[in-house]
Amino acid sequence: MIKNPTINKSKCDGCHKNLLTHNKIMICQTCNKIVHAKCSLNDFEYNQTADCWQCSTCYSNSEPKYNPFSSISYNRHDPVHLEEFEDIIEIRKILDSCKTYDATTFKNLIDLHDHQGNNPSAIFNNIDGNATNFDSFVTEITQYKHSFSFIGLAETNIDPDLKGLYKIPGYSSEYNSKMA
Repeated sequence: MIKNPTINKSKCDGCHKNLLTHNKIMICQTCNKIVHAKCSLNDFEYNQTADCWQCSTCYSNSEPKYNPFSSISYNRHDPVHLEEFEDIIEIRKILDSCKTYDATTFKNLIDLHDHQGNNPSAIFNNIDGNATNFDSFVTEITQYKHSFSFIGLAETNIDPDLKGLYKIPGYSSEYNSKMA
């Protein structure tokens, strides 16, 4: 006797109705949640930092990090530019692993620095907009061949929700809103 195959129908995580082959769907690129395209209007957002669509849960749990290399894609079968892309991937990993510290931890790091007998150094820049000037500033300070103890940036013109987006490799950050 031949048995009829069982059909495993997926359910929409939004309305809990069946997902049919002719339905337009949206998939969270973080947790793989699947919903009808119409249901995604209420539950999905485009994460520009991660360069992907995410459900509202994954979007709210993602910490924004500034990484200009996160959306660069390449053909890994192209041997001509492979070395350049390997460098970009390494830079992307470094920027993704940056740490942030709260004000208390930052103060403790300053105290530790002072107790080690190092002479602190600082640089301050009125950057007038991180979105347009941040990459240039980071490039310029790397040319000094000096690791500053502190870097201060004013007039970053960024939304407080994006305070963790702009990171300088080797430094922790503390954001103070002008509204505070």
